[in-house]
Amino acid sequence: MFVMKKKLFIIGLLLVAMLLKVQGQVPQKFSYQAVIRNADGTVMASQSVDIKISLRKTSLSGDVVYSETFSAVSTNAQGVISLYIGGGTVLSGVFASIPWSENIFIQVDVKKTTESTYLTIGATQILSVPYALYAGSVSQVTSQPNASADDPIFVVKNKDGKIVFAVYQTGVKIYVEDNPAKGAKGGFAVGGLSNQAKGAFARDILFVNPDSTRINFNDNITKGAKGGFAVGGLSNQSKSATNNDFFKVTQDSSYFSTTVFASANITSTGTISSGAGTASDPVQDIDGNIYQTVQIGTQVWMKENLRTTHYSYGKSIYPYDTTYNSTTNVDTIKNYGRLYSYFAVTDTSNVCPNGWHVPSPPDWDSLLVFVGGPYWKRDSIITGLRLMDKNYWSVPNKANNASGFSGRAAGQAMPSTQWIFSGFGTNANWWGRFGTVLKLDSGGGVVVGSGNPSNAFSVRCVKGKGMPAK
Repeated sequence: MFVMKKKLFIIGLLLVAMLLKVQGQVPQKFSYQAVIRNADGTVMASQSVDIKISLRKTSLSGDVVYSETFSAVSTNAQGVISLYIGGGTVLSGVFASIPWSENIFIQVDVKKTTESTYLTIGATQILSVPYALYAGSVSQVTSQPNASADDPIFVVKNKDGKIVFAVYQTGVKIYVEDNPAKGAKGGFAVGGLSNQAKGAFARDILFVNPDSTRINFNDNITKGAKGGFAVGGLSNQSKSATNNDFFKVTQDSSYFSTTVFASANITSTGTISSGAGTASDPVQDIDGNIYQTVQIGTQVWMKENLRTTHYSYGKSIYPYDTTYNSTTNVDTIKNYGRLYSYFAVTDTSNVCPNGWHVPSPPDWDSLLVFVGGPYWKRDSIITGLRLMDKNYWSVPNKANNASGFSGRAAGQAMPSTQWIFSGFGTNANWWGRFGTVLKLDSGGGVVVGSGNPSNAFSVRCVKGKGMPAK
């Protein structure tokens, strides 16, 4: 008769050679061997047994976080069984969810294959954590709740015990070799995922060492880079939050949304474009209104919204124009201009002064590329804030008007038996040719879209005869 006492001799309880697969993924099982003996101490050689494995957390009697069975397992001539825990028939739990960071205990139950009742023959703590599995289960590193502001959350040190990378409560700091006499071998760099081989030519996108900070730009981009390196604020980290990084490096560009300060020279082998505008000569419309203008790149734009009531050749624009809430207040009209329907901006008489025109899609594109760079859509809020004059919005904003465009939130009007108005102080919309509208909101969001021809929006004129549609 087969009888076993609660006694189990385990050889190599956890062989933590983790069966690492060729593709480098963390395996969801590990090797386990044990010797099965009879009550008299003799090995159960060459017999068929069923095994039940239970993994408990915290203690020998703790909750079972995972359990599985192995049927008809054959012992060898020495009574040894070999299993892959994680590879049996699952009774409960999910192997990938085992909390390896906690104390885990393994309980072994055995019965002969011909019998029906398991006997618990041993339980012990797993003292050698399956590290590959533990690393695979870590999705975040969290600071201790009582940590002080100076306590690091995570630190990387070199062989001399010096910190080279540290994550603190409010930011990250990187330390590089700062002794030029020794010659810095390291530094801090952001490079591409390709060409990582030792013999490959390394062309870092961003490189910081004691003598210089170097930013390389790829001027032959055919696809937009989705990744990169970025420094952002601790707030607005949700997936739906607007991306407002302070500093960002991608394979084609480096973006700075704050002031760049250099205590030494700045040297560039290419063109440095600030996206800032410069004052230009004022322009007068047919009604005698005078507008300040700004040169942004190769274009000259009005800095103010159009407020004329006549086309450039004298014809009245009415009824295709209005003022917000039909106001007659001179200051309001001067500051925010008038609103015009699409019928007004498409009239061949030209709503803009002579020598000026309603922007075409290429005009919008030229403006936005100069102000925000060729990939301005990736960080459109940075571009939008550079177009906004913060004094003409009713809600707090971070506008800097770096371009000089001086965007003003004049809202819009929709037709009914009389005009219906909305968005004053919170939204700006400017008509363009071919039904395009440059839309800007109080948070800096900017986009070129289409507008309802019956609606009335602001107009900004640009100097010249007009660029053809692409």
